[in-house]
Amino acid sequence: MKEISLVDGKTVQFNISKELKDIRVLGTGGTGDTHLFYDEIAEKYFAIKKFVPKGSNDSEDCYKRFVEEIKILMDISHKNIVRIYNYYLYPKNKTGYIQMEYVEGKSIDKFVPSKNKSLDDLFVDTIDAFCYLESKGILHRDIRPSNFLINEDDELKIIDFGFGKKYDTENIDENSVLLDWPGTQKPEEIIVDKKYDVRTEIYYLGVLFKNIINNIDGFSYVSILEKMCYVQTSLRYQSFNEIKDDLSKSLFSKINFTENDKTIYKNFSSQLSDSITRFIDNRVFENDINLIMKNLEKVIESSSLEDIVQGNNKVISCFVKSNYSYIKENIIFFTNLLDFYKMMLNMSNSKKEIIIKNIQSRLSIKEIEYRYDDELPF
Repeated sequence: MKEISLVDGKTVQFNISKELKDIRVLGTGGTGDTHLFYDEIAEKYFAIKKFVPKGSNDSEDCYKRFVEEIKILMDISHKNIVRIYNYYLYPKNKTGYIQMEYVEGKSIDKFVPSKNKSLDDLFVDTIDAFCYLESKGILHRDIRPSNFLINEDDELKIIDFGFGKKYDTENIDENSVLLDWPGTQKPEEIIVDKKYDVRTEIYYLGVLFKNIINNIDGFSYVSILEKMCYVQTSLRYQSFNEIKDDLSKSLFSKINFTENDKTIYKNFSSQLSDSITRFIDNRVFENDINLIMKNLEKVIESSSLEDIVQGNNKVISCFVKSNYSYIKENIIFFTNLLDFYKMMLNMSNSKKEIIIKNIQSRLSIKEIEYRYDDELPF
């Protein structure tokens, strides 16, 4: 094989072929068909969407929108948003493919609360994902139940950014495409200004959850949802960060942690977080509190005669199920671990859930390092 001599600025083609097994059709739409494929080398399933415009949708504009979807997905890395692995474009044929994470699950309107995930949890996860999109200047623009999936681990995955768009905060999307939205009434800014912006995204997400809570009891954030669904733009939330702030206020108004509880939590969670350097491929947390407590007890027994826990990995694995890199030097003090365990034993289930959620939030800021199985040309 002829060795390639690399020169700064030179274009290098990554064109090694890859064989994937076509399993079945996952769905079809106005501008694309999605199939499930299996990569026998990586031993992994992928959803691959092909740009296939149909009927009147066969236009240059649709292809540009498909390319825009690729740009949007390539700029996203969030645990609740579908991940893109690769893309393949054929500009001369005005077609292409997006290779994405395969999400096997049910649409959000079929969600059934479980011990691992309540409707409150699902709502908080959704708002967090849209806060992230807002920080990236991205509008989803296709908020309907089928684009919000709940996988077998009760994790939310937002899919289909085919109508997604990046916006300029000084000139927010004045020429948005108006779709057949599922809301019973259009918000004011669409009727009056023919404009779709972040506030519109808030409105339709509120409508989505309003339809869900009609079938499920015990939702804690009804007042927040009501403010999301005001038709009048001025009465509605103006950003997802505003919603997140109110969620935090609502959450902490229901709990009463002592200053000692907070100190114990901070001492332990800081050392836990410091012991992890990065996640590999994805972040998957353990949500079974009983299992967490049982595993912590085992770690305590094995380090009870030490000042410092012997092996950071033993503690990390109590809270994290995915692959990760960690500091080999032992840095978690045994007294911090023991105090945390004793505190958890005396907490109600609801407080335990809040503590675990806070730990997961702290760990979620850690970098994700993705591994790729493709052969490289150099």
